[in-house]
Amino acid sequence: MSLLRKLVNKIMDADDLKKPIILQDRTEVSTLIKELELLKSSSHIDINKTLVEEHLKLAHIGLSGEKNVMYELRHSFIPMIILHDIEISIEDYHAQYDFIIITPQFIFVLEVKKFMGNIVVSESGDFTRVVKKGTRTVFREGVYSPLRQAKRQRDILNMFLREHNLINKIEIISGVTFANERNEIDMTHAPEEVKSMICRIDNLVPLLEKEQKKFSDRNVLPAYLYKTANFLVANQTRKPFSSERYMLKAATNIPVELPVKKTVINNDLVEQKLRAFRKKLANEKGYKAFHIFSDATLHELLLHRPTNKEELIKIKGFGNQKVNEFGDQLLSIINN
Repeated sequence: MSLLRKLVNKIMDADDLKKPIILQDRTEVSTLIKELELLKSSSHIDINKTLVEEHLKLAHIGLSGEKNVMYELRHSFIPMIILHDIEISIEDYHAQYDFIIITPQFIFVLEVKKFMGNIVVSESGDFTRVVKKGTRTVFREGVYSPLRQAKRQRDILNMFLREHNLINKIEIISGVTFANERNEIDMTHAPEEVKSMICRIDNLVPLLEKEQKKFSDRNVLPAYLYKTANFLVANQTRKPFSSERYMLKAATNIPVELPVKKTVINNDLVEQKLRAFRKKLANEKGYKAFHIFSDATLHELLLHRPTNKEELIKIKGFGNQKVNEFGDQLLSIINN
């Protein structure tokens, strides 16, 4: 390296990075838990206390898992900037990140899961949670792939950074850690990609160290890393807490501006057509189907049956870009 290059690097590298730096940590403060606690203690008769308590329990479990992850990251010797609980939006996309880890070699999008029971990953990459009592299986359920969730978050972060011209050349990777130390993860038949990006919490730091070695030829200056991290913290878009979903009558409260259509239509047939359209468009774009619109959005389309773009844009999950891109096709399927 030339003397001039060394001098430039020294000037630009005013903020050094030699150990884990926690730039944002929300392990002690959770708006969700605070709001749910308020609903739980409320005397309002229409609050679904069962649902509130269920979500409150899950929120506490998730928070304890993230605290365990933060402990592992904090006590590692990896030079990195740690962002915990970040939310960003771009175009019609929104993502909440358990952790964004920024190193000189890569940016790591980390999804944290804390399940009771064991995890089995099939050869097709599907996840199943299995609870046993002794040798007997007492509970089994399929769960949405946390790796797919992390990849979607990675894609949104990549779009966000490129939009704002922030370290476009750095690699963004994604992974999942299971924060329950009692979890057994059976990946005997899992695809190699899944095996390489999923770990128990005690293997999280070794996974990061392995990725460091893989990208050892890259070394972004700390000044750029801090710039990116600070921009993410300063430009978050947090979704406000909505208590409506916890109301017993929420399902019957139809918004005035988007009334349910009374016409009797074959919902099954329309749903099939919408799913086929979504799959075809996703294949053309190289996306997962839920990137086009989620099953929850599909349900809203069937429930409200928008007849024009003004009504369509009021459906949760649709913004101007999607409405302009394929709104006419959707409206044609729904109304014909």
